[in-house]
Amino acid sequence: MDVDAVVDGFGGLIPGHFLDSGFQMLKPMLRVRKQKNLMEIVDSKENLMNFLRMEKWINDQPDQAGETYRQFIKDLYQQNKLIKGELVIGEHQVNLKKY
Repeated sequence: MDVDAVVDGFGGLIPGHFLDSGFQMLKPMLRVRKQKNLMEIVDSKENLMNFLRMEKWINDQPDQAGETYRQFIKDLYQQNKLIKGELVIGEHQVNLKKY
């Protein structure tokens, strides 16, 4: 993926719905299973309200800073810095071997 083209194409602000689409592709059947589960709780007002509150929260998809997205994709996916022990956050190098 050309992350520079994506960030620049969106004008430096990554739409929340774009990120959500990526998450949906990770587990495509989750939405179907969620709808099936909804049918099983629809008779319980308390369970239904919990479901609806969670859906409202999940679907609140604020846009994200493009530069943050660019760095995240390059560092963690394209260059695999976390696994290689090369990831730096602020002034701290992340070392998974410590844990």
